[in-house]
Parts: sequence; structure tokens; C-alpha cells
Amino acid sequence: MADRLLAVVRHAKAGEAPGRPDIDRPLAPRGLRDAAAAGERLRDCGVRLDAVVCSTARRTQQTWAELATALDGPEPTFDPRVYDADVPTLLAVLGEIPDEVAAAALVGHNPGMHALVATLTDSEVERFPTCAIALLDLTDGWGDLGTGSAALRTLHLPR
Repeated sequence: MADRLLAVVRHAKAGEAPGRPDIDRPLAPRGLRDAAAAGERLRDCGVRLDAVVCSTARRTQQTWAELATALDGPEPTFDPRVYDADVPTLLAVLGEIPDEVAAAALVGHNPGMHALVATLTDSEVERFPTCAIALLDLTDGWGDLGTGSAALRTLHLPR
């Protein structure tokens, strides 16, 4: 049986922000709908989160806000390292989650989120589109995560 749950969340579909930096791109109307629906699906699956680490990008913050509405989720920690992060950086961020946290979410971007799921499960994940959420069962502590240290419980894809 898993000791911990990690929800790896790729932000929902973003719109454009002409003349503004990528980090400021907001969610598109479809992204807002997908994120709200994803939150409801997770709630219906009984997901309860103790902690959330979110990229500082506007679209990830909006994605979490929509998910949190359905999940009655915790206040997120916004970490600039999650924006455009590679797997080693994401593992370092996850390693800082306190041991008493049983269920956490990481809200970020591709290609990092897709690569993180593939690494932790040591398996090929065919696709990880916007608003994809991988629920991973972990038996190791947050600081001990690495290749093959998780099992994919389920992969939620937008409809």
C-alpha cells in the first residue's frame, strides 16, 4: 500500500498574451473549463491534498485556483523553480515537502511534468496534454524520490 500520493498536474490550456512574457499567459476559456472539470473528477475520486507546490506562472496559478475550488484544497506554495524546470529540479522541489505531508500536488509545465511522471514510474507515458493529471502512489519519502519510485494510480486527461 502506498504511503503517499503525488498529483502531477500540467497547467490547463493557455491563451496568448501578445507583448507580454510567457510567464504572464492566462488560461484560455477552454483551460478554465477543463481545470474546473478536472477538480470535480479528482474530488469524485476522493483525492484530498495536504500541500500544493505551484509554478509562479499565471496559467499554473489559475489552474490550481480552479482545481482548488472543487477540492477545497490547501493554500499553495508558489515556487519559481517549477517554471520551465527539468526533472532534477522538480525532484529537489518535491524533496522539500515535509515528511508529515501524505498527499501533495505539483502544478507545472511540460516537458517537465511529462518527464517527471515517466521518471518516477520508470515507464513510457504516451502523452501528457494540457490539464493532464497523473496520480502517483509513493512508498518512499519525499526526499527519496527517483527513477521507479512511484506507481501510476491513474491518469486523468481532459475530455
